[in-house]
Amino acid sequence: MDPSQPLSSTDYEEFGNPLTNSKIYRQLASISPYENIHPREYPAIHITAGTNDYRTPVGQIAKFASRFRDRAVNNNKLEDTFERLMVDISDTGSHLGEASVKEENYRACDVFGYMDYVLERSKDCRATGL
Repeated sequence: MDPSQPLSSTDYEEFGNPLTNSKIYRQLASISPYENIHPREYPAIHITAGTNDYRTPVGQIAKFASRFRDRAVNNNKLEDTFERLMVDISDTGSHLGEASVKEENYRACDVFGYMDYVLERSKDCRATGL
């Protein structure tokens, strides 16, 4: 946990200070997506983020993506981990979504486009007719 990026006061009220209490740190780490990326096969993942998101800064998204790419085992359904992980960062979005309905629709098109790409490229999906 990076002490230079403090939690909010409501976080401390909710679960205490993980920097001073190892039990709290272990509990939070047990549910942290970043801490729980282990070397194994993963499905394709599409991550959306916004530069205006104060809850999940873009740097944390990049850190998660990097760890995922380092640890994900290639399951040969897609050629490499770069195809199995799409990170889409919007310059207008926040934790609550896009700034406009038009931008939100563009984001939905990106997500569905990636899903279509993954399903087309997946040998298992072609075999089952999905």
